[in-house]
Amino acid sequence: MTYRARYFTGAQFAPVLDLLLLDEANPRSLARQMWALADHVENLPRERGAYGSGAARLLAQTALSELRAAEIQRLAGTGTDGRNSELEALLDAVAVTLPELSDIISQTYFSHALAVRPGGPIRTGLTP
Repeated sequence: MTYRARYFTGAQFAPVLDLLLLDEANPRSLARQMWALADHVENLPRERGAYGSGAARLLAQTALSELRAAEIQRLAGTGTDGRNSELEALLDAVAVTLPELSDIISQTYFSHALAVRPGGPIRTGLTP
């Protein structure tokens, strides 16, 4: 519906790509999702001296910056081999960044069960 309202022609690759990847006004676009993710990461609590919160912010902002810097005509263009190498490179970069970001957030905010407690392990009275 958004495509038809914005573009009064049949489906064309460049405008569809723009709508799905780069349009931050479209809540379903990759850029909008990365913007929201970067915003959420920015608002995560920060611990003094914690590596993860800064690394997560940097990764999220870098991915968003790469999307914002992308030029739709270059993404939509094909090389002599018929491949969209610019598009592949952008999507590969995002595909690498998102799992890294997930790992950093998990290690920083959800690995508290692995923390070493002063005085040794907690004894529950149950035998293993």
